Amino acid sequence: MKEESKIVAQKPLLQQALVSGSYSLYLNLDDLPNEEWRDIPGYDGIYQCSNYGRIKSLSREYKRQTKHGFVVGYTKEIIKKPTKIKVKNSNSEFLYISLSVDGVRKTDTVSQWVGTTFIGDKKRGYHFQHINKNSLDNRLCNIEQVKIKVSKSNDHKHKKREVHNYKYLPKAKLKITRDDGKVFTYSEIVDEYGRAAYFNILKGYNVRGRKWSVCLL
Repeated sequence: MKEESKIVAQKPLLQQALVSGSYSLYLNLDDLPNEEWRDIPGYDGIYQCSNYGRIKSLSREYKRQTKHGFVVGYTKEIIKKPTKIKVKNSNSEFLYISLSVDGVRKTDTVSQWVGTTFIGDKKRGYHFQHINKNSLDNRLCNIEQVKIKVSKSNDHKHKKREVHNYKYLPKAKLKITRDDGKVFTYSEIVDEYGRAAYFNILKGYNVRGRKWSVCLL
C-alpha cells in the first residue's frame, strides 16, 4: 500500500486515471504495483493484458503487402487507449479496445479481454461482469464470470444494470496534504479553495501557490 501511495502521489497521469475510476486509462508504460501481464489468448507475442485492466501492444516486426511487394515495419510498445462509449438512453459508460492481427480486427470491452486472459474462455450462458457494478473498474479482482440469467435477475432486483456511471459509485479514499503538513478533506478543500481546486490538486497542479501531495488510504 505504501508503494502504491507513493506512485499515485508522484504521477499526475495516474491521478487523472483514478479520478475517472479506471486504471485502464493510465497509458504510462511503467508497471503499477504488483501488476501482472499475460498474453491475450490468440494474440501471443502481440497483445498482453494486465490484472489492472491495461492492454499493451508489444514491440514487434510486421510485414505489409503493397503493389511493389512486402514492406517490413516495426511497432513500438505502447499501452492501448480504450474508447469510452456511453450506453444509449442511460448515464452508463464502458471501455472498448480493438485488437488487430493479419488484417482481422476484433473489438470488445476491456472487461472481456481481462476475463478471457486471466479467468478463461466464457462458458455457454455465462458472461464477465463487474462485481462492484463500476464498468470503468476493469481490475481482475473486480471481474467475475456469472450466468447471464443470474446477472440479469440481480440487476433487476437492485434496479441496476451491469454497466453504471462511475460518478454515482464510491471513490477511492485519498489523503490530501498541503506543503505545510496540514491534511485536508474534500469538504475542507471545497470550502477554502473551491471545487475546481480539488480536481486540480488530484491532477498534480499547484493551487494558490501551494504544493499538494495525494496518496491512497
